[in-house]
Amino acid sequence: MDSLDVALSDGSVHTVDPRPADYVRFERHFSIPMSSLDAGNASFEHMMFLAFLGLKRQNIYRGTFDEFIDFVDSVAATPKAETTTPAETSPPEE
Repeated sequence: MDSLDVALSDGSVHTVDPRPADYVRFERHFSIPMSSLDAGNASFEHMMFLAFLGLKRQNIYRGTFDEFIDFVDSVAATPKAETTTPAETSPPEE
């Protein structure tokens, strides 16, 4: 999942990295599995809700989701850089 860059109306900008608990709350709220979403059927409301959950989890925002909608200037998804894992190496044979 991408990170979300959130600009609030107070001028602050935050990055949200959704966590598993956010996904569970998302699924409970919308009654749809995260695995069913892709670029074609994910709504802006879905992205806003994940941003809301992340900022609440970080204790940056404390209001309701409906209040949050009015407090946000912009939300943008930012692809996470792909991380590579070092190739596995076998110990030298003796």
